[in-house]
Amino acid sequence: MPASVIDEKKYLRAFLEEAEELLEKLSDSLLELEKDTENTELVHEVFRLIHSIKSESALLGFTCLSGLAHRLEDVFERIRSGGIVLDKPLMDKIFTGSDLIHEMIGRISRGESDSNIDDRSMIEELESLGRREELPEPGPARPKRSG
Repeated sequence: MPASVIDEKKYLRAFLEEAEELLEKLSDSLLELEKDTENTELVHEVFRLIHSIKSESALLGFTCLSGLAHRLEDVFERIRSGGIVLDKPLMDKIFTGSDLIHEMIGRISRGESDSNIDDRSMIEELESLGRREELPEPGPARPKRSG
């Protein structure tokens, strides 16, 4: 067996081990975040975990997994910057995205492709959420003109 095939299997095994740890931490952090959506430390932690999954999967050529993680990362960047509020509907979408990431990694671990999952609608929803603008805060009431 050529050395490059052995190295590839070694890298894949290391990726899957790391991904399992990241997914476990991500699941725990998301459950905690669901209880305390204003916890900025948890928001930053989830961002870092998703960023790691994105980067490591891209390094090994898992473009679908990396793309989905990138969309989630974009959403968390908007949350971190205050561009969107982490509410129940958004948490539901984040959990759905996380479930898809779990499924993709499970397929990769079974020797399947990460591209055999229809993630288009989830990607589109996350892209929309990543760009979603909040309504401006109401400003102070204008004084009435006396006339």
